[in-house]
Amino acid sequence: MEKCTMNGLKRRAAVLAVTAALGGSALLGAAAPMTAWAAGATGTVTIHPAAGNEKTSYQAYRLFTAVINDKDSAASKVDWDASVDDGKKDALIAKINELTKNGYDQWVANKGDKKLAQNVLEYISGQITASDKVDIKGQGSLTAGTFGMKLATWIANESGIQPVAEVKPDAAFTNEEGYYLFVTKAASGAVATSPIWFPLGGRANEVFEKASVPTVDKTMGGAEAGSGQIGEELPFVVTATLPGNYNSYSSYAMTIKDTPTNLAIVEGSVVVKSGDKTITNAEGVSVSVTGTGMTVKINDLKKADPTATNATKVVVEYKAKLTPAASNKPGANANKVEYEYSSNPGVTTETITTADPEGAVPVYTFLLNLSKKDKHTDVNLDGAEFIIRNEAGKYYDKDAKTWSLDEAAAKAKPLTTSNGTLSVMGMDEGTFTLTEVKAPEKYELPSNPSVTIKVTPDYNFDGTLKSLAVEAKGDIVSAKDEVVADKAEGTLSVTAVNDKNVALAMTGAEGVGMAGAGVVALGLVWYAVRSRRDRANQQ
Repeated sequence: MEKCTMNGLKRRAAVLAVTAALGGSALLGAAAPMTAWAAGATGTVTIHPAAGNEKTSYQAYRLFTAVINDKDSAASKVDWDASVDDGKKDALIAKINELTKNGYDQWVANKGDKKLAQNVLEYISGQITASDKVDIKGQGSLTAGTFGMKLATWIANESGIQPVAEVKPDAAFTNEEGYYLFVTKAASGAVATSPIWFPLGGRANEVFEKASVPTVDKTMGGAEAGSGQIGEELPFVVTATLPGNYNSYSSYAMTIKDTPTNLAIVEGSVVVKSGDKTITNAEGVSVSVTGTGMTVKINDLKKADPTATNATKVVVEYKAKLTPAASNKPGANANKVEYEYSSNPGVTTETITTADPEGAVPVYTFLLNLSKKDKHTDVNLDGAEFIIRNEAGKYYDKDAKTWSLDEAAAKAKPLTTSNGTLSVMGMDEGTFTLTEVKAPEKYELPSNPSVTIKVTPDYNFDGTLKSLAVEAKGDIVSAKDEVVADKAEGTLSVTAVNDKNVALAMTGAEGVGMAGAGVVALGLVWYAVRSRRDRANQQ
């Protein structure tokens, strides 16, 4: 077909380079301008992926070839690309009419051949320019349902038009000048861009994906880690972000899966929010809690919260309890989360699953090992009885491993030393009071039989245990044995001591006995004399 000049088609970045690669757009680059008038001239572009989206790659579709004038931003010598044969031209024009309610036929009626490349490109360009966009960091992101979005989706998935090349991220792509469509390669394992419509040639030679890729983060009480007592309700928050080109999606499905180890999610505690709006019971939102975890499924966030934008955060709040199976071994009680979400605004069935980059949130609980010894001989003592109270005033139940007893109930089922030791599983950060309520046989219960135990863990940025410290103060704490916290094992070691009651022998015990017998005899004699006198007086 004869090539012709298209005087009205201006190569403006805000018009032809309508992009939304997660909010990215074609920008006027700083590279030196390219000569654009030579026959077979080429253009170069580099697409920079957003942080976290480095796995992506792009399919390049070239619908039209053209020469892009660097000086006046005009396109000339427009022609159909060889990848678009006559049948595909007809299909493309039919699709344009479908999307515009025959708007193209009406527009081209007095402009000559409706299949003329110049006419088709000029109309496409005008429609893309008029398509609704959301400004993201000064760049236009096509909105779902618009002409530019729908046409790009059709070209990439239904038209049969083949891409002319695959483009790698952060790598210069050089090819024949013309009008290109870049879309994410299917199943690339990355978040799909919104369509990048781009005039290859001239000065515009870079595209930046500037908005963030969807992420998920979980915290416990606002931190990357924490400690808890068995049976205690602990607060967790999962925060999921949306893609920068969220506006390009006609629907957006997401699933948050929480899989805790040695933790049980509290039934009825789950709350789902989209921004400040609670959507737990909104259309298409379901929450499932089982013995193995929790699943929050949102069939379409666009319906559950029509006001959501790419800046909205979906938050899941819930509570969970450490179970009796919890371990003091650091890292054993992990709580991980996965976020599955729609990854391609043009293909609703494409999804990606991501996890919290910091990994699972560890929940620590510590084991107290108490040793009981003779204060002077270091002999292990059995039969010593203790109770222990937490900061909330609750006492430890050795059977349930929970802090659920009052003082009387705790004394009724005390912790008792065997082989000189006893253990308390489920200590966390805080201060505890350990009290000896019964000394071992033949040993003295001191006047102040309580020990104050303070546990202080510290965590690294990623939630791993940085340090573990323990303090023990009280009259029965051994002065010879060190109070030890083992970070690697999650254990706390304290030694308590007792003084023995020693029976003392006494000499002269027989004399004491004789004197006592004499006193008794004198008493009997006095009683007999008194009784006889009383009878005589009565006569």
